Amino acid sequence: MLVALGRDNILPWSNFLLVNENRTYLVVFFIGAAAVCIGSIENIAKLFTMIYLLLYSILNCTVYLLESSKSPGWRPSFKHYTWWTGLSGSILCAAIMLIIDWVFAVVAFALLIFLYRLLRTGSYSRIRGIAQIATRELDTLRNLLYFRKVPNEATNFRPHYLLLWKGICSG
Repeated sequence: MLVALGRDNILPWSNFLLVNENRTYLVVFFIGAAAVCIGSIENIAKLFTMIYLLLYSILNCTVYLLESSKSPGWRPSFKHYTWWTGLSGSILCAAIMLIIDWVFAVVAFALLIFLYRLLRTGSYSRIRGIAQIATRELDTLRNLLYFRKVPNEATNFRPHYLLLWKGICSG
């Protein structure tokens, strides 16, 4: 998995992993050593539980965002599905994390924020997902529709733009 991260150039230091195969073994060794240094199997189990609950929370939040944005590519096959199942699943996973152990939950959330910022500032230029694009489009549409409610006066006049593009009309 680390080699795949290196090939896709996702992380800023991923070129370090591609130079030599032994470097990936070294990184895996340090990750394993850090898990052993925790010292207690209960704490390791709590950490992995928090990671899985955080994964399910993010997955449910993504499902909610896709449903609320009315993305045309989102067609759930479960006939009893509604938007609140994704939202409530995300909230319940976060609440269960805090109930199990709030210290490990805060550490997991901090790790998530760190990884998100690391990936966002990295050189990873691929499309990050349909939910993020759909949320941006929905926010843009809401902001544009807001201007219909604002009365046109001299103090708040903004010009209206018309986009003419040659590629639309050509077959």
